[in-house]
Amino acid sequence: MSSPTQEIELLERVLLRLGCANTDEKLEACVGRFLTPVILKITSPHENVRNKVVEVLTHIKRRITSRPQIQIPVEALIDQYQANANTPFLQNFAIIFITTGYPRLTLEQRSSLAAKVVSCEEKLENYQDKLFMLVLVDLGDLILPDDPEERKNFLKLDNKPALKRNFLHLLQDVLLLPYGVTQDRDVPAGLSPYAFKRLMINKWKAEDLEKIKKGIVRFICAGIFTDKEIFILLIVASADTRFSVATPALAELSKVCTMIDFTDHIVTMPLYILFSGNNAAQLERKTTPCCARVGQKLLIYLIRCRGKAINAAKGIQVIFEGLFGENTNQKCKVLSLQFAEILIKEGPADIINKVSKVLLTGFNKLIDKESAEPTDVQSAAYSALAQLSRTCPNVINQDLKIVLAYFQHLTNSTPDLHSSIREALVAMAPAFVWKPDKNQIGKSKEDFQLTGQQHLLMAMLADNAESKLHIVQNVTSIFLTTCFPEYFAPARYLLLLIAGERNSLRENVTSYLYGVSRKDHINYNTLISADHYEEKNVDELKKTRNEEKIVILPSFQAVMRHVNDMAQKRLSKLVNCVVVQRTDLAYPLDTYEEILDYLRLCLWYSAGAVCAPGDVKYLNKLNRYIISNYEESDNNELYQYVQFVKRSESNLLCLHDLLNAAPELLASSLLYLLEPLNNSLKDVSEIMRIQVAQVVGILWAYGLDDREFDANVKECLEALPQRSLEHKHGWLLVLGHALSKKIGYLTTQPQTKNFAEWPIFVNAVKVMAKMLCENQWLLVLAAVKCFSMLGKCVKIPNVKVEITTPKEEEADEDEEMKECNTQTTSTKLIIFGVVFNLLRSTSVHFESFLKSLIRLVKEPNPHARQACSVWLLAVVKHCNYRSEILNKKQMLQSAFTELLSDDSEFVQDVASRGLSLVYNLSDASSQNELANSLLNQLIGGKRAVNQVAEDTELFAEDMLGKTPSGGNITTYKELCSLASDLNQPEMVYQFMQLANHNAAWTSKLGAAFGLKSLSDESKAKLKPYLGKIVPRLYRYKYDPTPKIQNSMISIWDSIVTDPKDVIEQYYWQILREILDNLTFNEWRVRIACCLAVRDLLKRPNGLRLRSEEKHTKYPSPNLRSCGRNYSE
Repeated sequence: MSSPTQEIELLERVLLRLGCANTDEKLEACVGRFLTPVILKITSPHENVRNKVVEVLTHIKRRITSRPQIQIPVEALIDQYQANANTPFLQNFAIIFITTGYPRLTLEQRSSLAAKVVSCEEKLENYQDKLFMLVLVDLGDLILPDDPEERKNFLKLDNKPALKRNFLHLLQDVLLLPYGVTQDRDVPAGLSPYAFKRLMINKWKAEDLEKIKKGIVRFICAGIFTDKEIFILLIVASADTRFSVATPALAELSKVCTMIDFTDHIVTMPLYILFSGNNAAQLERKTTPCCARVGQKLLIYLIRCRGKAINAAKGIQVIFEGLFGENTNQKCKVLSLQFAEILIKEGPADIINKVSKVLLTGFNKLIDKESAEPTDVQSAAYSALAQLSRTCPNVINQDLKIVLAYFQHLTNSTPDLHSSIREALVAMAPAFVWKPDKNQIGKSKEDFQLTGQQHLLMAMLADNAESKLHIVQNVTSIFLTTCFPEYFAPARYLLLLIAGERNSLRENVTSYLYGVSRKDHINYNTLISADHYEEKNVDELKKTRNEEKIVILPSFQAVMRHVNDMAQKRLSKLVNCVVVQRTDLAYPLDTYEEILDYLRLCLWYSAGAVCAPGDVKYLNKLNRYIISNYEESDNNELYQYVQFVKRSESNLLCLHDLLNAAPELLASSLLYLLEPLNNSLKDVSEIMRIQVAQVVGILWAYGLDDREFDANVKECLEALPQRSLEHKHGWLLVLGHALSKKIGYLTTQPQTKNFAEWPIFVNAVKVMAKMLCENQWLLVLAAVKCFSMLGKCVKIPNVKVEITTPKEEEADEDEEMKECNTQTTSTKLIIFGVVFNLLRSTSVHFESFLKSLIRLVKEPNPHARQACSVWLLAVVKHCNYRSEILNKKQMLQSAFTELLSDDSEFVQDVASRGLSLVYNLSDASSQNELANSLLNQLIGGKRAVNQVAEDTELFAEDMLGKTPSGGNITTYKELCSLASDLNQPEMVYQFMQLANHNAAWTSKLGAAFGLKSLSDESKAKLKPYLGKIVPRLYRYKYDPTPKIQNSMISIWDSIVTDPKDVIEQYYWQILREILDNLTFNEWRVRIACCLAVRDLLKRPNGLRLRSEEKHTKYPSPNLRSCGRNYSE
């Protein structure tokens, strides 16, 4: 080691050399040669040496400061800086010259040294910040390697995580720094005081700051850092106010998001911290919540967090900062509420339960009456409340005032908020659901004990059940169906009020009350009365009915008692009452009928019947129930029911049930109804006249003594010719019902009576027989109905009748047909004459009659075609042994095929039945010919154009307005296609028989022509083809056209005896069928496939799609792509 004197001497020489350097080149050479050795001497232990070093360095600094072209050995200085990390004095001088010389280097040199500058580890943060700042201004211009792998290691920071973290934090702080901010301003949002100070040292202008930010975005998008590391930087940059910064950041962010795992807490934790601040212990390091602009961007990605990425504690801070913080806005509040939904739904349940009251209080502040928040914020708050209600019902059901307040909000708010408030209320309903005690099932109101809260809830719902607002009634109905048991009468009563007042809600309410959306589709086997409720019976019923919903009806006595109480209160206060024919009704007619329908059903089921009300098979059960429970007392439920029913004539079926079940008990007390009922016998409504006639007939038969009965019948027969058409029809039906009931009653008496010698009865039969020869079809139908009723209980006397019907004078009139028009005949010939003559007519006349029927097929009048179709069906059914029918099978098939495309669905069903009959009449060879002919006609043929005149009726009543492609003809074409694919054209006949679903075929008359299921022989023929039939039928079941869907379900039910096993057996064939047709060109096929695959995958065995080896054969991506194409 040299002595201090020698070292000073060397320093003097260096100083002399520097002083003699009179050009920039010489000075640069001297600095490059002596700068680093001189700085190294600063570590000398001798003070005079160190003073001399400072003198030399000061001289160099002063000389090079005024000469910006002079280069400094920066790389050597950096190496010296890193090698002497424990010598602060040396590092201080090294930093001075590094910061001076680095900007003088060329871009290539700076690019090569950037890694060294950034990777200089330093305990003193201000030194490190100075080095970072050197590189920061060049980030946009640095020359980066082309190789992606080399780029990743450009800064060589992989093994220095702390240094990398500090550098990224600096980049984040720069991106958060607003433009034009000065040092005397408050600390900007998102920054700490320390970060703000270190950035303000640079005194960047707005243009300079924009350039630096652009450089940062360009640098972080270059692939140097991982997606996780740059994620938050890109979010901040995308929120920048300058498009030159935000646009490239957004582009890169959209790419990075696809690779980010939003279940990783490491990725999302910086988002929480930046949004709400880091809560550091040191004030200088404590960051403030970010600005609203950045907050919006952060929330967008926080909303996507799931699983472990959801931090409940931090999330609560984010929510309240976004809602009530200083740096927030309308959009930020909406996003905060959306994030609150995710946090409540996905967050840890124990923590969410603990803070649920706090969240509820915060949400309520936003939607309070005094709140001035805009609509979209309030809407989002209601959605968050809905989720809170679903996740934490206990916090909701502790205070009913919340529900009451929201109902008031729903009533008073603007329509824009209705759907959101409804969502919140609907979510709250399960929080108040009634939970029955084990081993105890209530059967009436007395057994169902309301708590104080439930009393208040019921009172509130009663106030809202008749609200003027549709949506209020909708929410009320949801509470009623959710919070109370099915057999709780007051809740059912309010639902009936809603169903009667709102047509738009009737379907949903009916679905809950009856198990189906339409009353004519009720499955009565799934209903059970609370009076006969037993847990074992219900469990057995559920097993036998598979997946069908079991509906528990309330006790008739409970419902009637409550309805009577409410009706009396309304009548006493005249609230919402209506006057009908000078009678005060407690409810509008629609509501009155809804209540009557429900009371009627409850009465039958409380009586023990399991059937549609009015079924005579169970009349004895209703009789026993009425006799054992009826008393003429205001407190008796059956007596109340009678009084309730008789106030209106709108629904006489209820009155008929009572009288028909217990006529001897009730008829005499209801005779005063005869006068108003008699006036209704001339009503223009045929249905009304039929119902009135039923009631009047029972009142005559059981309420009047024999003398009064004879007198009334005699008076009716005498006055009948002078009455109008409708009046005749009504009184004729009264005669039929009265006589049949009276005769039925007399036959049960010990004393027998010879009805053939009963004058009143004989005279009535004569009048009815005359009516069979009338030209008015209405009277003919009434007479036929009368004879059918009388024929059930007594032998109709064959007496002579005088007929005044004029003869026809056509030249070609049949001789045999003339006998029906003679003036003297008998009742037997009148009733059976036409049918006998037709069956016994000669071949010539029968063939002529058959041809005339076939000619009428092309008649444009819809009524003529309907009558013609029924006649053809009847003739083929009952005269199939005649050669004229067997010889004209092809002609009959063509006629029925023509009728298949008729606009009337009833005619279509008749035609399909006729086709099946024609097919069954043929031998094997003829069946093949007929089947092929039918397929050609249905698939490729066109309907003949009907000739019309000016007065031709083109459309029957109620025919217009129906979908042109929704009729059965579409169903038949689908079935033909299926039969063709199976190469079994004859199967189309079997399918067509099963496809008939018209209500007419469920009657006793229609059943004579229909097949309810396939025969064993037909099923055996179909069995080999089930692999092709079942997948197609499974898809057809989901056709969006209801008529086609009903037909296909009918066929499915007939062919498939055990759906679960069949679907299991043909699972992959069904899936293949659906996948192949998901992109079919017809919209209804695509919809059917989407609905079918949804239900197929929802089945327990649907998971096989992802687990079995056949997954490779039917890959789920194909399914997803098809679904995506359909949605587009």
